[in-house]
This record gives sequence, C-alpha cells and structure tokens, in this order.
Amino acid sequence: MAGTVLEVSRLYEAALTGSVLTGSVLSKLDTGEVVTSELAYKYARILRDCVGYRQGYHSSPYWAPVERKHDALKVIAEMARQSAAHSGPAQLA
Repeated sequence: MAGTVLEVSRLYEAALTGSVLTGSVLSKLDTGEVVTSELAYKYARILRDCVGYRQGYHSSPYWAPVERKHDALKVIAEMARQSAAHSGPAQLA
C-alpha cells in the first residue's frame, strides 16, 4: 500500500510541477515528504505513515489496516482529482 501511495504522490508532484519535462523527478521518499507538506492536514497522516514505512519504521499511527486502506484510497483520489484539474483535458496530436 505504501509503495502505491508514494508512486501516486510522485506522479502527482510531476503533474503539478512539470518535473518530468526537466528530468528532475524525485524519489518516492522525497516526493512523499514534499507532498505531505502541500496537501491538507487530513491526508498528512497516511502520507507520513507511507514515508515512515519506506524509511523502515514498523509502527503506524493506524490501529487497523482497513482504516489505512480507506485513507490511502482517499488521498489517491484527491491527488488524481487535483492533477486532472491542473493539467486540463488531454491533448492528442
């Protein structure tokens, strides 16, 4: 779950900043830390949990895996929504 959330956060950051075009794509860990500071407080918990997991921590602020999964799906949906709103409709050549 943590890898998926952090990969989506990397895609989210790339969509908002255009870093893919400049070749300065961040690692999953770095992007998770950057996105944590940018998103609303309600998503910081799942992002901090994912970054901690990536850093090797075995403790979590979640009591149950269902709660973690629910928050992960919410933050993925929010990042997708914001990315789509930022990029506009796809342009086909």
